[in-house]
Amino acid sequence: MGKLGELLTHPDELVPMASMFMAARRAKQLPQEPGLAFCYDMLNRVSRSFAIVIQQLPHGLRDAVCVFYLVLRALDTVEDDMGLDPKVKVPLLRCFHEKSYDRSWKMSCGSGEYVRLMENYPLVTDVFQGLDKRYQQVIADICKKMGAGMADFVTADAADVEDYNLYCHYVAGLVGIGLSHLFASSGGYGDQPAPAALHLLDSQAWPVAGIPSPNAFPRPMLRLRARRARVPAAAGRAGHGRAGGGSAARRSAAPGLPRPA
Repeated sequence: MGKLGELLTHPDELVPMASMFMAARRAKQLPQEPGLAFCYDMLNRVSRSFAIVIQQLPHGLRDAVCVFYLVLRALDTVEDDMGLDPKVKVPLLRCFHEKSYDRSWKMSCGSGEYVRLMENYPLVTDVFQGLDKRYQQVIADICKKMGAGMADFVTADAADVEDYNLYCHYVAGLVGIGLSHLFASSGGYGDQPAPAALHLLDSQAWPVAGIPSPNAFPRPMLRLRARRARVPAAAGRAGHGRAGGGSAARRSAAPGLPRPA
């Protein structure tokens, strides 16, 4: 009976699957405001799984996380475009966080749906500038740090596991830190206050240096660290993957990459 047979053997999954189906349908219902409509439509086009999850968030936080995702998606599009001259790419990565304050900025780069995102970036900028100032600060700060880290790896290759960990911190770890600060800035989730331990995520050192004690971090963070620890080995075996992105990290090794202070 195929998939239906598998489902019937796990009847307890029927309700969650129905809920997910309805959530996916709701995620396709776009707001009336043009900027928000573009952002959520683009979110559905480039990442349907994220779109479904983000739609479950409270209203104000939902828009902030949607814009956060698209800003970093645009930044990543710049990094991944191998047709961009490094003389253009590197300074653009370092100042990309400033583009969210420039309603006229846009460019053509990337491929597929990402071209549409970049050519219509002023719509993302409009929504960004309509967010609460606390959300704007978090998004701009994470974009600035990520862009600077990406720029470092455009001109210097990953030499060892430590460099791969550093790169993963820039392109993945900072996303988690940013989301945590967005949640904290919202004042909590529904009736739940923001966790007091979020300040632990504010250090740039823990993803790329020694951890004082595993007991100092909640289990989800430990699982994240375990997954990140496997990235360099897997990237080395495959010879490609996100641990290189569009940067020089997937080419020959060279020392001298800076470390966060």
